[in-house]
Amino acid sequence: GFGLNSELLYEKFRMPVVNTGTQASIGLVMQLKMFENTFTKNDLVIIIPEYHQFSKNSALGISDESMYRILYNNYPSALRYLSFIQTISILKFIPQYFKKAAFLHKGANIDNNSPYSKHSLNRYGDVTNWEYRNHKNDIITDTIKSIAPNTKIISFLDKFINRQEEKG
Repeated sequence: GFGLNSELLYEKFRMPVVNTGTQASIGLVMQLKMFENTFTKNDLVIIIPEYHQFSKNSALGISDESMYRILYNNYPSALRYLSFIQTISILKFIPQYFKKAAFLHKGANIDNNSPYSKHSLNRYGDVTNWEYRNHKNDIITDTIKSIAPNTKIISFLDKFINRQEEKG
């Protein structure tokens, strides 16, 4: 999604580039599980996690109802990648999901200019209307101050990298 110019990467390296354009709130673990089987020998995989994705709940996508909402609405077959802990953890958010869905169904305006809208992605998966995003908050600063890297997430990334290296 954010901060990449995949077309420029393609032009410079003459390699196909795919930015998965997945929202960080589904969690780093889910982001990697969803696409891991599509990577093949000689693929170059660049992982650029957001800072908060190194905390346990954010890495697993269980901080709020976002993971369930995003997967259920856009990629329901990915729900099969949920771990037992993720499944149990998101059950409490399902009522919130349906409450928001009912609100949107009643005619609430959907902001198609939002960087989180599928309309904001170009053919490479890059967010094209980054200027829309509100940079006035201190989410990153607060996150860096409040968490230390979760060793389980670092271990998960190490194992993911090893599996990709085994492919060649």
